[in-house]
Amino acid sequence: MNQSALVFDVFLGDPDQDDGRVVFIIPYEDNYSTIGATDVPIEGNPKKAAASEDEIHYLLAAVNRYMTTEIRETDIVWKFSGVRPLYDDDVKSASKVTRDYHLALKTENDSRPILSIFGGKITTYRCLAEEALEKMSPFIPAMGLSWTRKGFLPGGTMKAFLDDLSKRYPKLDQGVISPLAQRHGSIAADILGDADTTDDLGQFIAEILYEREIDYFKRQEWAFKPEDFLWRRTKAGLHLAPAEREKVAAMIEALL
Repeated sequence: MNQSALVFDVFLGDPDQDDGRVVFIIPYEDNYSTIGATDVPIEGNPKKAAASEDEIHYLLAAVNRYMTTEIRETDIVWKFSGVRPLYDDDVKSASKVTRDYHLALKTENDSRPILSIFGGKITTYRCLAEEALEKMSPFIPAMGLSWTRKGFLPGGTMKAFLDDLSKRYPKLDQGVISPLAQRHGSIAADILGDADTTDDLGQFIAEILYEREIDYFKRQEWAFKPEDFLWRRTKAGLHLAPAEREKVAAMIEALL
């Protein structure tokens, strides 16, 4: 949703909503806000999951109870739907299904153990990983002790790092460095490498997206389709008109 005049950071819990669910409005890509989310079960191929008209109307109705200016469907600039595999704990409502994870270890005779993971989410993935390794430790004698509790995630960033990056690359505009740091954190330095000016970053693609970053995504993050670069690894597509997206997609296709 385009909200250039005002960016929200609100969680709405409305007793007037029949299901009592919480809806959020959060800042997104500087000039936009994200509204979400819904929880509905899906059938069939998960690759075809998409935000339905019913879900869109539900969210608009929820947030418009709080808006002085009504948000319409025409204000939406992008829609996306994610599929979350949840552990079935036999509740009737999809929104009430547990968000916790469940680990099931299967061992039969001398066959290799099979550990199945159900549910989980990004905010608990490190705990999940530690628990999964703990379950597997009897079968992997050489496994070391747990260390992730005090380990830093790769790519973390902060203002001091951004200032240092700007000093290391004085000829690169802040408008180039800052988006890279936001997307990659400290790994941004690996992408910039020996670059001195923007000419060293290769072909300019769109919205501070250069050929060198395209190459990085391809080598390190398994991106191989234009939509991987425009939407999944970055949100450059959000800032482009439909005709521009087609042009940029063709440019990326040619690079690949």
